[in-house]
This record gives sequence, structure tokens and C-alpha cells, in this order.
Amino acid sequence: MKTMAKLYVCNSLLDDNLKIVIQKLFFQPIDEIYVLPTHLKRIKNLLTGLTTTVGSFVDYPLFSGTIAKIAYEAFDLFKCGADKLLIGFLPTKLKAKNWRRLKELCNTLQPLCFGNKKLIYFINTQRIKEIEFIETIKRMQELHIKQIALAANNMQKSVYYTGIFRQEFGQELNLSVYVKNSEFIDFQALFKKGVDHVGQIYNLTANNF
Repeated sequence: MKTMAKLYVCNSLLDDNLKIVIQKLFFQPIDEIYVLPTHLKRIKNLLTGLTTTVGSFVDYPLFSGTIAKIAYEAFDLFKCGADKLLIGFLPTKLKAKNWRRLKELCNTLQPLCFGNKKLIYFINTQRIKEIEFIETIKRMQELHIKQIALAANNMQKSVYYTGIFRQEFGQELNLSVYVKNSEFIDFQALFKKGVDHVGQIYNLTANNF
């Protein structure tokens, strides 16, 4: 099923600002919303009465914690009500010296996906080189990862990376693409290209509501 989502990224939103975000969702419902761990419980409470799926980020913002730390955070966020979790997939984790650790991380996290809970591996395409991107796809295939989210600066990059992932993974992949909210987003074009979930990224401050 094709869905639309929003990622809200900010460490310092006041509670009044969170309420404004949620009020907008009551008038303009969306399928999914992702917030930082510090806002998860409050957002869940404010969303009472809506069917919006709520997700969060694990090991944010560096995505470089130990396996134990990442597993603990994932378990705790699921316990706090997160339906989906985004886990950063960094190019540095793909190097030979980190490959065993990466496999161990994936094996450790998989049992945490009980019921409808989902782990999604998150790639920021702004910080990855072309050669690293190819290596990323190869490693993800070896790990049998089927839930992937891409963040992109614009529609052109979104369409480009979507085409590559769809070609390499086929229809088994559940693919989400998030584009900065300041950019024009052609939702239908991305859906036709093979994206399952399209969303916007909002870097919020107390002054941009």
C-alpha cells in the first residue's frame, strides 16, 4: 500500500510547538510520522484518536554506537510505543573491518521486530559517494535487508536512487524515500518509480511554524 509520511527532526521543540504539529495532523492526516526519541512519548499521547503510525530514530544523531547500545535503544523505543524505527546505515560500517560487526548488529536487532514492529535501515544519500552507494547495495543484499529508507535533497536524486534500488532488489524491497520539505515533491512520480512510502523531512525550530 502506498503511503505518505513526514520526518520531524529537532532536539529542542517546546511542548507548545509539538501541539501545533499534532493539530495540523488532525486537519491534514498522514499515514506515518517520525520524531526524535525525546519526543516519542509526548507525540504518542497527543496522537490519541488518530491511526497515524509513529516511528523514531535509533542511535541518533551519529549512528555509531555499540551493538549493545543500539539494541537497548531499539528495545526501549518499541516499549515506549514506536511502531517503526529508523537505523542509520553509514558507509563506514561497510568497510571490511566493520563487516562482521554489521552482520552481528542486524542479527541482534531482528528478534526485536515482534508483531507489527519494524526496523528500517536509513541511508542519507547526501553523505554517500557513488562507489560507496554501490557497496551499500551489495552489503544490504548480503544481509537480506528488505526495509530501506532513503533521504535525498531533491526529486532528481530521489528518482535516480529509487531506480537503482528497485532494479537491484526487485519487488521484495519495501522502499521509503524522504525529500527535504523545501523541495518540490512529485509524489505520483515516485510511486510510479516503485517507492512504497514517500515523505518530507522537516528540520524544525521554534521559529518556523
